[in-house]
Amino acid sequence: MEVKELAAILSNEGFRPESYDLSGCGRNESYVLREDHAIWSVFYSERGNENDKRMFGREALACDDLLTRLRADPTTKQR
Repeated sequence: MEVKELAAILSNEGFRPESYDLSGCGRNESYVLREDHAIWSVFYSERGNENDKRMFGREALACDDLLTRLRADPTTKQR
């Protein structure tokens, strides 16, 4: 899966847009997907910290990880 596909899935499944950040900026209190020199990272951004950070060599693995995290956190869904 690529970021474009992930974005469509997140929208279709009703995730709150403020609960994730696909641009890599690290918006506060959101799950973040970031690419830097072909290394993909996924983490939860809170107060400037990158919590539970995992790094991947492939976009698809990082996208899968982010989707798994969002699905596991009930606070990410719209009410």
